[in-house]
Amino acid sequence: MSEQILNKILEKLESLGTRMASMESRMESMESRMESMESRMESMESRMESMESRMESLESRMGSMESRMESLESRMGSMESRMESLESRMGSVETRLESVEADVTEIKSQTAEIPFIKQAVLETQQGVKHLIEDQKSIHEILGEHEVSIRTLRRRPV
Repeated sequence: MSEQILNKILEKLESLGTRMASMESRMESMESRMESMESRMESMESRMESMESRMESLESRMGSMESRMESLESRMGSMESRMESLESRMGSVETRLESVEADVTEIKSQTAEIPFIKQAVLETQQGVKHLIEDQKSIHEILGEHEVSIRTLRRRPV
């Protein structure tokens, strides 16, 4: 019986040895796979870091673009304000232009009467020339001394 037990123990040991060899083989295979996975994981981590770096770069560029956009919006607001000011001033100029046009129209209507006024001035001028000639004659008749005395009498003191 002892031989039988020893045979069974040997069989069990051989079976265990085989199983152990199989497990070692599987363990080596798993270690190999683990190393492959670690390598792949390192590659993925490297790619992830690269993606994070690119993402940070994109975020930085996006921030720069947002800043520029805000600057453009500010400038656009300023331009709109200036445009409104110009439109207001243009309205004022148009109002003043209408007033000037009305004045020009009135002046044109008044200048239509100028020939009549000119005629009246010429007639008045001829009348004044006659009066001056008459005054010279009176001055000669009365004498310069008499005219001066009469002029002084008319002036209030």
